[in-house]
Amino acid sequence: MNLRRLAENVVESAIVALLAFSPHVQAQSIASAELLIQGSGLRVIETAVTTAIDVPTSIQTEFGGKQNEDAVYVEGLLVEGDLSGPALFEPITITTLPGQRLP
Repeated sequence: MNLRRLAENVVESAIVALLAFSPHVQAQSIASAELLIQGSGLRVIETAVTTAIDVPTSIQTEFGGKQNEDAVYVEGLLVEGDLSGPALFEPITITTLPGQRLP
């Protein structure tokens, strides 16, 4: 064992001994908290839609397992999709609220 490793072992042992025998360290809590973790998922109900020219359609989304008026509103949160096809030179971005229909 080299001298450096021996010194590291001595320092580690001293720290462990100080922590183990110090009543203040054992009696005090460093931190405590109660966390409530929640999550929601976004799902696209129809994954592929085909329609004729000039026939409107939409795609239903689901947010947190709910749709339309049952879906929870979260300020600033949007669903965004790109509409593409052979007649479009570049995709058109469409948006809606989570849980609502993409027109």
